[in-house]
Amino acid sequence: MLLKKKYKYNLNYSFNLAIFLTKIVEGQKKYLSKIDTFSTKKIISNAVALKKAGLIHSFAEKLVQTHLGSRQKEVSIVLKYFLEGRPLIYKLKIYSSSGRRLHMSLEALIRLIKRNPGSFYFLSTNKGVLEGTQALKMKCGGILLYKIN
Repeated sequence: MLLKKKYKYNLNYSFNLAIFLTKIVEGQKKYLSKIDTFSTKKIISNAVALKKAGLIHSFAEKLVQTHLGSRQKEVSIVLKYFLEGRPLIYKLKIYSSSGRRLHMSLEALIRLIKRNPGSFYFLSTNKGVLEGTQALKMKCGGILLYKIN
């Protein structure tokens, strides 16, 4: 019984992360100034990593009233664009899922970043969600979550 709950949690995390990232990419394609999505601790940690990497302008967490009268947390993300108006985030690839975790050692991460210098790789490490160059500075590997071009 405990195994099913753990699997269900992992499945929800991967699914929620995919929805969060897809909303950002689609919002950029539609040239929206901000997007709203549900809030979890993992989504907030990914939003912090995106902000540190300079891929989003800012984010704020707020409480909203649902149609049933209950309250839930929501995060509002202000998107960022190039000066010419082009989307900053135009391509996304998710590497790890609930059934397949892609672990990256420090050496493998160095090779990956050198091979693709214009891409941003995000990892889940023991120090939180970090962008690839930050993980290199801290000298830690982790689970490769996604890549943004």
